[in-house]
Amino acid sequence: MPNAAIPEAITWLSPTTMFAILAAFVTVAKLISYLHFERHKFNHKNLEIAQSSLSANLHKPSLKQRFLTEHVFSLMYRCKLTYDEINVLLRYSNPSRAFELFVKGKAYLKLSNNLNSITLNGRYWSLPIWKWEVYTRDLLLLSCYVIFGIIGTYAIAPFVYVYDDGSWFTVPKLFESYGLIGIMWASLSILGSFIFWIFAFKSITSIGNMSAAFRLVEIERKSLK
Repeated sequence: MPNAAIPEAITWLSPTTMFAILAAFVTVAKLISYLHFERHKFNHKNLEIAQSSLSANLHKPSLKQRFLTEHVFSLMYRCKLTYDEINVLLRYSNPSRAFELFVKGKAYLKLSNNLNSITLNGRYWSLPIWKWEVYTRDLLLLSCYVIFGIIGTYAIAPFVYVYDDGSWFTVPKLFESYGLIGIMWASLSILGSFIFWIFAFKSITSIGNMSAAFRLVEIERKSLK
């Protein structure tokens, strides 16, 4: 009968299930809010330390001043920064933008010999394609994104097989020669897929770092005071 499946479908959305889903959602939302608040609190504290450190003589800093400044800015931007790099970037008319571009393009940038400007380090290659200049590293990162993404997608296959087969606590027929129960295969499948997609995400988000380096050098003459 066509209506026989309706009660069964409704049981999946029972009040208990809906309450559990809502409770999980609220818990995750609170965790995200807490982490967001703690991050801003952490950054605010670091800014206070940075302000105190930079209030001294920037040209003849003490060892303590150099250490505190490097440590604070490195924590804030999650990137290793030297005192001389920080000193130059703070001289830009838009220091926040300068730091953002420098962190993204750091692998292709260096301080000049006199330590008063930032230049390209020459560790890059480009290919002329029609009217565009394509950087080979960006092509490599795009290839890594596609490869890791495909592997990560296919890595979820054992989980789908176990789910469809229902062999959570028995050895699936497809993997019976390995002797692992279904829930183990499902867990390894999800973990493997997650790891490969992390690499894929890291690859795709790294595309454009070379352009950021060029942009920083391009605005240098107009920005430095």
